[in-house]
Formats: sequence, structure tokens, C-alpha cells
Amino acid sequence: MFSVILAALDSAHQKPVSKGISMYYMAHEVASTFLALLLLEDALDWRFLTHCSASEFAQWLRRVVLHMRLGTLKLAGDQKPSQISA
Repeated sequence: MFSVILAALDSAHQKPVSKGISMYYMAHEVASTFLALLLLEDALDWRFLTHCSASEFAQWLRRVVLHMRLGTLKLAGDQKPSQISA
């Protein structure tokens, strides 16, 4: 899942941003957003995603990641970027 999010972030921005993203802060952002979505599940209808082609889903995901707060996900100081193993 993190690889998909990082790829979407790079795709949505004019220059690659994934190298400077902290996996710790990314995990926190995903977890907190997931909990919020669970609370809103009755209010939101996510069924439209089941009808999306791969291309449509990728376009939707690019629009979503443009709203991520990159400043809260950046690596601190001299930390080296984490490597994600597939």
C-alpha cells in the first residue's frame, strides 16, 4: 500500500517527492485517515471505486494525494529515506 501511495505522490507532483517522505509519518497519516473513514463510512459511498478502470482509479488517487500534507510527512534532519521492500 505504501508503494502505491508513494508512486501516486510522485505522479501527482511535478517533481519526485517520495524520497523525502518518512515511513513513520506516512503510516501515522494512513492510520488516522483510515480511522476517520471508518467513522464516516455510513456518510460516504465508496462503491463508485468498484466501477473504476485502473486508469480512472489512478487519476482519482492522484487527486486524493494532492491533498496530503507533505510538510507533515517529511524526513527530519539528516535521516536517510526508508527503503520499502516489495
